[in-house]
Amino acid sequence: MTLTTHSFLISFMVDARGGAMRGRRHSGIRIIIPPNRASMPTRVTCRLIKKDKLIHPIPIGEGEALAARIIEMGPVATKFLGRIVIELPHFASLRGKEREIKIMRSNNGDKWEEHSIVASDDAVQKALSESMEDLDYEDELAGKRVTRILTDDFPRYFALVTKVREEKQMVGEEGLILSSTVVPQVQAVFPKGAVNKSIKVGLQAQPISPDLVSKLLGNRVAVSPIVTLEPRRRRFHTAITVTIPVPKAAQKGMINQYEKEAPTLRVMYSIAEGTNPALWDDLTDQTQLTFIDDCVSFNTNVSGRFMLMDCQNVADACRFATELYREAITVPYMARFVVFAKRTGEEEGKLRMFCMTDDRIDKTLEKQENFREVARSRDVEVLEGRPQYVEMAGNLIPITKSGDQLYISFKAFRENRLPCLVKIRDRDQEPAARVAFMKEPKVVRGELPQTPICNLNISLPDMSTSSSMEMDPEAALELKKRSSLLREHGIVVEDTISKAKINLSEVADTLKGDWVILATQLDISGDEIHKINSDYRTVNDQALAMLSLWKEKKGDQATGNELERALKSIKREDVVQKCMYNVEVIQDQVEMAAAKVAMDQSGFDTFAEEIGATQDSMKRNMSLDVQFDEQEVQKESESVSDSPASAPQAYEEDTGGMEDSQTITEEELTSTKQDRPKSDEIIAKVEELGQNMAPARAQEPTEDDEGTKTPPPSPVEGDFVSERQDKLAHEIEDAVEQSV
Repeated sequence: MTLTTHSFLISFMVDARGGAMRGRRHSGIRIIIPPNRASMPTRVTCRLIKKDKLIHPIPIGEGEALAARIIEMGPVATKFLGRIVIELPHFASLRGKEREIKIMRSNNGDKWEEHSIVASDDAVQKALSESMEDLDYEDELAGKRVTRILTDDFPRYFALVTKVREEKQMVGEEGLILSSTVVPQVQAVFPKGAVNKSIKVGLQAQPISPDLVSKLLGNRVAVSPIVTLEPRRRRFHTAITVTIPVPKAAQKGMINQYEKEAPTLRVMYSIAEGTNPALWDDLTDQTQLTFIDDCVSFNTNVSGRFMLMDCQNVADACRFATELYREAITVPYMARFVVFAKRTGEEEGKLRMFCMTDDRIDKTLEKQENFREVARSRDVEVLEGRPQYVEMAGNLIPITKSGDQLYISFKAFRENRLPCLVKIRDRDQEPAARVAFMKEPKVVRGELPQTPICNLNISLPDMSTSSSMEMDPEAALELKKRSSLLREHGIVVEDTISKAKINLSEVADTLKGDWVILATQLDISGDEIHKINSDYRTVNDQALAMLSLWKEKKGDQATGNELERALKSIKREDVVQKCMYNVEVIQDQVEMAAAKVAMDQSGFDTFAEEIGATQDSMKRNMSLDVQFDEQEVQKESESVSDSPASAPQAYEEDTGGMEDSQTITEEELTSTKQDRPKSDEIIAKVEELGQNMAPARAQEPTEDDEGTKTPPPSPVEGDFVSERQDKLAHEIEDAVEQSV
């Protein structure tokens, strides 16, 4: 019988017919329920969650970590009439057979235990004998990084944990010889009578790279694999024998020849149990070493971790063991590097580099900001919590501080983003470069070059504009300079209205730790700030999450004006100036009129005062809009008639310091006045527009002196007021143009 195959988002219905369901999202989860396994129609839920959502963390030991996000199943405690199969992709690097995946389960998120059912090929085929579902063998799944779970019930959570491979076996009073499949020379011999009752014991052997030893401890130190006997800190009735291969030299210059006496060879051990960190001590003087065929055997009554170390300075052996072990237990993952690029000018561009595990390749933020994916690596091994250094060669130069090197700090199942600016070295050549990701910082000249994690060839795409009007790069740069002057010194540029945008991502990167202060100005509550702090690790992610929350809460009120006001209140005007981009001149008459009508009431009041002071010297000015969704119009004008003595000086500034003075005769001024509308008419229309705007802004019922409440205007009244405002605004514009 062939199962019906469908896809699902979070849940699906299953009945006696069974089914094979695959996750529709990029998770790759597959659930196979053979026929006659469900006792009644059941809605099965399956979703991936972050470990931070758990009330109690998973008990994970040293050298262990989650290989995938936690799976939340439902209905909890559902019993099936037979075994079902769950296939879940993971992102752990198993390094061949050196590491393995352990399946953990929990019914409440508090108590965790290892899943006891082994999903061997025979067990899976037996469970799915009636379904005829096409399945890969266990070895094939390992190559695809997929773990198969065989179960007959649903706990609340499943978790995949990556760890060093462990050989497990039951040992009783008769004794046992347990060997490692990773390092065959490693053995643990349990003699007869070592235990009084049968227990499960485990043996781990973790090889240590000679290159890692030489990098941390130099060329005069060598170590053996780290051997662990589980359960740790257990005392045996009879001493067991542990056999470990002798340390391997890091270089040919160090010769290891061990005989009956080897004063530099030390046996290091740690008996810390559970998830407690290892504390290394020297066991050499408490046991007898036996050398057999490049191996060392010794006896111990207590299980734990063991390691052989050959070092000249015996007093430093414990410190060396601690440093080396801390580095050796770093968990490896399989990730990929992805580079997005955007051309921002003739000689510069922006890059966004990612180190991804289960992230979506089509990043939403980069899509919105018109970035293009220019390079993607294959899956490569990276270490948890370690920086991945960036080196670039070619026609693109990263803009960094002198002596600094770009790097991505990798954390599994998080968004590891590195933004950077690049400059084109030679405009006549293709804007391309080769990016190398390294495990270590740049080496000094003369040292051996590093082997990169991966190399990517990138090139900047052509410039793209979101507006129908394409601006010359020099004009755009000049306009940006004007906007900076306007923000810093209040300079008003004549005859144009401009608009710009603020990039929330760049605001977050620039704001950093000041996001908490800004959040209070943007009416973000303390509980929301605390939640952001707990959900995100880096200050950049926290700042971006806060800004996104503010934009979501405020909706249309989350304008650039409001953000700028809040930034100025915390003395961070530099953020606006730095994160402004896509500055454009508004030439469309409809858009220009809308921008002018968007002035607030205070702007109209100032405008009216200026007209009342003088209608002869009125100048038409521009303002700069810096925001996401709305436009802010700021307007200034200078009065000439208020200060006659300063009029020639003001005229010289406007004409760029020309020596040829020009004057306006009284007759010309009089004739011009006759063609212009009276200032009283303009002021009256401005005041009328301000009065009409007031009811449109009313949101709450008002109360007069007698306690009678007046309800807010109806939608019909609001539409009428809005039409009246538009008409008055057009009349004011026409009147001002005539006055100028």
